[in-house]
Amino acid sequence: MSDLATDPQSRRLEVARRVGAARTTEREQPSHSPLGLSHVRLWLLAVAVGVAAGTAGYVLLEGWSTWDALYMTVITMTTVGLREVHPLDTAGEAWTMVLAVSGVGIIFALVGIVAEAMVVEVTSGKREARRMTREIDALRDHYVLCGFGRVGSTVARQLHHEGVPVVIIDDIPESLGRARRDGFLVVAGDATDDATLRAAGLERARGIITTVDSDAVNIYVILSARAINPDLFVVARANQAGVVER
Repeated sequence: MSDLATDPQSRRLEVARRVGAARTTEREQPSHSPLGLSHVRLWLLAVAVGVAAGTAGYVLLEGWSTWDALYMTVITMTTVGLREVHPLDTAGEAWTMVLAVSGVGIIFALVGIVAEAMVVEVTSGKREARRMTREIDALRDHYVLCGFGRVGSTVARQLHHEGVPVVIIDDIPESLGRARRDGFLVVAGDATDDATLRAAGLERARGIITTVDSDAVNIYVILSARAINPDLFVVARANQAGVVER
C-alpha cells in the first residue's frame, strides 16, 4: 500500500493499528557518534605514536631508561621546558628539537579540531534549519507527528515506508537529533503552541498524530490543531483506557 486509505474511518483504524504496534515493538536506537570523533581519534593516535617514538628514540640514541626517556618525551612535546633528565649529545639535541616541533604541531592540531567542530556545528545547523523550513513550506497533504519517542519513532518510520510525508514536532534535543538522522523533517518546539504547529505546515496537512506520553497534552494538541485546521484527520495516543472514549 503506497498511501493511507482515503476513507476517514479506514484511515483512523490503520493509523491506530500502527500506533498500537509501535507501543509494543519499538526500541530506542543507539545514539550516533558526535561530530569530529574520527578527528579526535586520529589526534589521540598521533599523540600515542609521538610519545612512543620519542621514548624509543631517547632509549636508542642516549641509552636512557624507559622511564627517563618517557619523562623527557612528555615534557618536550608539551613544551613545559623543564631541564633535561641527563646531558644530551648532538643526536639527543636533534631528537629533542624534532619532538618539540612535533608537540607544537599536535597542540595546534587539537586547537584546529575544536575550532572546526564548533564552526561546522554552527554553520551546518543554520543551513539545515533553512533547508527544512523550505521543504516543509513546500509540503501538502502530509502528516504532522508530535513526539518522536518510542511510539512516535515507529509510527513515523512506518508512514515513511508507506510513502507518506511526515513532519516531526518535538522539544527534546535527543529526539530531534534521532529524527534528523532518520531523514525526517523536524520542527523544534512545543506541540501545544500554535506557532509550532503552523511551522510544521498544519494548515496544509492531511492529518496530525500525537504520541506524547501525556493524555492531557495529546488532547490539548488535538484541540489546538482543530482550531487551525478543522478538516484535519487526527489520531492521538491514549495512555489510559478512560481517555479512549473522549
